[in-house]
Amino acid sequence: MLFCEVLNIKGAVVTLDAMGTQTEIAKQIKQGEGDYVLALKGNQGKLNEQVRDWFKQAEAQNWQGIEYSYHEKTEKGHYRLDNRQVWTVSVNQLPPLHRQNQWLGLATVVMVKSKPQFGHKTTETFRYYISSLPTDAERHSHVIRSHWSIENSLH
Repeated sequence: MLFCEVLNIKGAVVTLDAMGTQTEIAKQIKQGEGDYVLALKGNQGKLNEQVRDWFKQAEAQNWQGIEYSYHEKTEKGHYRLDNRQVWTVSVNQLPPLHRQNQWLGLATVVMVKSKPQFGHKTTETFRYYISSLPTDAERHSHVIRSHWSIENSLH
């Protein structure tokens, strides 16, 4: 049974954590006329490494010569200050990604830098995603934040 046969995803944006980041799932989402934002982690091996390393290099070069979209948001709540920065870049600006042609509709890579502050303690984490959406960092920020709001409410 296909994912898109069970759910009507036409016009929807499907977000999945790294376990759901699979070429067949991306294909089914696009065939169902939806879009996807899929998390990358270690289980994606080479693809995760390529995206992470590319963003590190782009940051180190201060984004020179790269067209990107950027969005930053800071929120207060639960005794902490949360700063999130999101960069989105068209896959056309990157060298070919591992198995890129197998990701139906792949358009954008995303980096999210989160810096929560509890009192005087600040941590910094990076998360990476692949997406079929256009390179609009504000939209990706909202989609990813909505995913984690739902995820956190389930735990």
